[in-house]
Amino acid sequence: MRSASKKHVKNGLTYIALIIIILLVNIPFFQIFSVSFKSRQEALSSARFFPERISVASFINVMGATDFPLNLRNSIIASLSSTFFCIIIAVIAGYALSRFKGKIFSGYAMLLLVLQLFPSVLLLIPLFVIFSGLGLVDNLLSVILAYTTVNLAFSIWMIKGFMDTIPFDLEEAAMIVRIPVYLNTNYGNI
Repeated sequence: MRSASKKHVKNGLTYIALIIIILLVNIPFFQIFSVSFKSRQEALSSARFFPERISVASFINVMGATDFPLNLRNSIIASLSSTFFCIIIAVIAGYALSRFKGKIFSGYAMLLLVLQLFPSVLLLIPLFVIFSGLGLVDNLLSVILAYTTVNLAFSIWMIKGFMDTIPFDLEEAAMIVRIPVYLNTNYGNI
C-alpha cells in the first residue's frame, strides 16, 4: 500500500515538473500570441505580458494591407502539390526498390542515399539556370518542382522502409484470382 502511494506521489510530481518545463519552454510563443492582440503603441512601449485592451488591428492590417492572403494561398498550393507528387513518385519507386532485387535497383538505392548527403543549397544555382531557361522564374510551378526534387530522395527511402515491413506473402495472397461462382438464381427455395 505504501509503495503504491509513493508511486502515485512520484508520478504526480513528475507530471507537475513536466508541465512547468513545458510552460517555461513555451513562454516565447505565449508572448508572441499576447503581442499579436496589443495595439501598435502598446506592443512597442509596454513590457507587460498581457495586453491592457485587446486589439485586432494587427490582424486587420495583415489581412488587408499586405500580400499575406496571397502568400498563404501560394504556400498551401505549393506544399500540397509537392506533397502529392512526392507521395505518388515515392510509392512507385519505394515499391520497386523494396520488391525487386538486382544491380540496377541496388545502385539506384545507393544513389538515393548519396543524394541525401548533399545539402539542398547546392541545388539553388543549377535550379535557377534550369528554371530561367524554361521561363519558370518567379512562377509557382518552379517552387513545386524544386520542393518535389529536394524531398524526393528522403520520401523514397521512407516509403521503401515501409514497403519492406509488408510481408511478400500478403502480396501473393492478393494476387490470387478468385473464380466467380454462379449460384442458382431461384431464390424462392432459400
